[in-house]
Amino acid sequence: MRRSILMAFWLILMGLELQAETIFISLLETTPDKALHNFEASSAWESGVLDALFDLGVIVSNTPVQGSATFNRDEARQIAREGGADLLLIVDVTYPIIPEEKSKIRAVPSTVRFSLIAVDSGRLIKELQYIPTKQSETLDEDKETAKKQTQLLYKK
Repeated sequence: MRRSILMAFWLILMGLELQAETIFISLLETTPDKALHNFEASSAWESGVLDALFDLGVIVSNTPVQGSATFNRDEARQIAREGGADLLLIVDVTYPIIPEEKSKIRAVPSTVRFSLIAVDSGRLIKELQYIPTKQSETLDEDKETAKKQTQLLYKK
């Protein structure tokens, strides 16, 4: 009997240790005209962040890309809390210029800021800012950079 109780206790402890962390992600676009443009690079960054966290065993959920001018951090925390998330990751992708539609120039971020926030307290846990040293040329390059930067941020 005692052995059964010890085995049950051990299994419960193991189950608690195996519970994955849950992160809610809000990816923002900051542009000179303050409007949401849904640039392809933003989607590549979003995909890279999600892939990196998934590869690290984190359960993730997210909102669609949104403009930073309309973002409300407290509202995002509330949505994350209701969804059972432990952490809120805000990824702010800043574009210095908006290319003309007919232009062959691709919109490329000048800065990407990561802010990892505890959902329950609102405390900033970690921040990271990425400033590219050269302009990316492809969406795959954006996605890979996003994965690497997310892994740097999330290292415990």
